[in-house]
Amino acid sequence: MAIPTRPVRRGHRERRFDLRATALFFILLAIIFCVLAFLVRTAAGIIERRPLWAVALALLGVASFLIPGPGGARRL
Repeated sequence: MAIPTRPVRRGHRERRFDLRATALFFILLAIIFCVLAFLVRTAAGIIERRPLWAVALALLGVASFLIPGPGGARRL
């Protein structure tokens, strides 16, 4: 009866090209770009129709980003 051998492990293994992972990456990238384009287009419409509200919301967003959180650490 023969003794089964273990597969030989190579120390340095190159990564093979994976078409499925590459396609998934580009699909997710396209979705992100579409969402960002939709947000920019919506923001431009809001700024055209109600510029005062857009400025007020922008100031509130910047202020909430710069104010330290409960831990006291700044985000920047």
